[in-house]
Amino acid sequence: MSRVRFRFGSVDTLDVSFPSITRIKDQIQEKGIVGSTNNRRGARKVISGSDFVYIRFVKEIGEDVQVLNEYDNVIQTEQYVARIMRFLLLSNGNYAFESRQGVSDHDALEYIFSSFETEYEYERYDEFNLDQMRWFYKNRPKIRKIKVDNIGKREPNPHWPDDDIIEIVDDTGEEADNSIFSVGRKDNNLKNVDIIDRGFARLSDLNFIRAKDGEGNIQELLESGRFGFTYSSDLDDDEQSRRIRITAIGMLRNLFGESEDDE
Repeated sequence: MSRVRFRFGSVDTLDVSFPSITRIKDQIQEKGIVGSTNNRRGARKVISGSDFVYIRFVKEIGEDVQVLNEYDNVIQTEQYVARIMRFLLLSNGNYAFESRQGVSDHDALEYIFSSFETEYEYERYDEFNLDQMRWFYKNRPKIRKIKVDNIGKREPNPHWPDDDIIEIVDDTGEEADNSIFSVGRKDNNLKNVDIIDRGFARLSDLNFIRAKDGEGNIQELLESGRFGFTYSSDLDDDEQSRRIRITAIGMLRNLFGESEDDE
């Protein structure tokens, strides 16, 4: 299985209409890799459909490393590596990008929209609120791991648990700042444990959730705005791009109320 972790955002042009997917794809393919040595960036792979364009955005990143010089002394120097980030842009301006150190959504957006005579603005979704975390928890058939914070400090939605469960959670919250529950290597489900499903998960902040979707693939949601999921390693680039598209659209629709018609 392959694993990827994404963040989400939206972009819009200010003084002209949003470019079509065809125009965006053509401009990306025409530009290729731009910049001078040690400052190069661009798209190494471009895949598009009627409502999306998917690229593997590459950028040279400087890293400080320690090496031996000709006198066998350890010195610090800078070397440049090519770091690749997967980036998906939808026709309505929503986007998803891989969380990679040194490469950001701003880098990819600047590369894409510098080809058009327009200013643009973008918003990165830097966190998920409690309602969004609860939606993810409720709509996954299997929960494998959760981290809760502010134990016993949140009102449940929609139903209150039994008084004995509330008391246990409140008592725990008096002594513990946060707690982690996990099934470990077992294929169990935390939703089957009343004190977790009807207690800690309902009465606390949800910081991290690891779940299985209906197809048995692992999905993770982090309060810090990151969403991770697994998919088959056998998928080729075209199949990967479409799986990422379908998954991103589903998350955007349900977490942010965005809509996009499926192909």
